[in-house]
Amino acid sequence: MSDDLFAEQLLQSIDFLQKKFLILPINNNTQVAVFGGSHWSLLILSIQDKILYHFDSMSLSNDRTAKEMHKKFQAFFHDNINLINTRCPQQKNAFDCGLYVIVIVEEFKRFIYENCILKKFDDQKLDKDLFEKFINEISQCMTSESVNQRRKQLKAILESMRTDRKK
Repeated sequence: MSDDLFAEQLLQSIDFLQKKFLILPINNNTQVAVFGGSHWSLLILSIQDKILYHFDSMSLSNDRTAKEMHKKFQAFFHDNINLINTRCPQQKNAFDCGLYVIVIVEEFKRFIYENCILKKFDDQKLDKDLFEKFINEISQCMTSESVNQRRKQLKAILESMRTDRKK
């Protein structure tokens, strides 16, 4: 089975067209059967709006991978999907990309809950203005210090899980 066919079957199995968003961490590894890659970034597809937002904490390091995924989504939808490389907080080292992806996903989940679910925007499209509001929010609240703090929290969680497992 080809990777594209597998991906299509996976997406259909979760009935993703009925969802508002598809959140997809991407890696620059071009050989999917082999572990590797050196950089993670994040794609968020607004399914109703047909906009693919790319968040890259190292400028456009994953631009090629994002463009490849963009082409695959256009082929899947048989329609034009806009790709937007968004402003994104930038990491100050060469190893925090995965952590930035985690924090952006957490912030997006919180933002959607506060701005769409609580305010009953469920039936509306998430327009560019609301997405711009999210981008502005993470630009202000996500700093290298806040990401480092999240690293410490995640490390503590993992260590407690390891301790619990030994009992």
